[in-house]
Amino acid sequence: HLDFNKDSIVNSCPYCNSTNIVEIVDTKKYKKPDGMIPFSIDKKKSKELLKDWLKLHKVAPRKFVKSVNSSNPVGVFIPYWFFSTDVSVTYLIEQYENKQSFLKEKKYTNTFNNIFVSGSKNYDKEISNTINDYDFDKIIAYNPIFFNSFLAEKSNIDIEYAWKEAMIKMEKTILDDIRIAIPP
Repeated sequence: HLDFNKDSIVNSCPYCNSTNIVEIVDTKKYKKPDGMIPFSIDKKKSKELLKDWLKLHKVAPRKFVKSVNSSNPVGVFIPYWFFSTDVSVTYLIEQYENKQSFLKEKKYTNTFNNIFVSGSKNYDKEISNTINDYDFDKIIAYNPIFFNSFLAEKSNIDIEYAWKEAMIKMEKTILDDIRIAIPP
């Protein structure tokens, strides 16, 4: 008998250390990934990076320091939703000319590609939002066998919620762009 966290898709047997992978099944709210970006840092490099980080941060939990020095790092697959869309917005600005005001219609268009939203509630949202250096040229077809010897979980955030989060990100960009475009 092997217990899985409800969000995990990979687990190791505590007796023989064999890897067990759970198949993700599409449902109305959750979708199996279309693709994935493989890890770009191997275990050796990640251990070097962790040690370099520890040199810069003299205060760290003793347990963490000990684990960095004694064990091999394990890759963690975190699911993300990615959205792409075209946006067209018409807005009015009030302009003054010769001490008279008038409304002028303006149009804003933008193509948003790969707006990412974490697919996991199990990781801090602020940290998840900083992980954004993806090389989309390296996307490969989803294959659960890839997760052998990694920690991985399925998405536990549904697509409707993720889309709302993506719209919030796009709305901020749209408003910032429009503010910049409006003459003083």
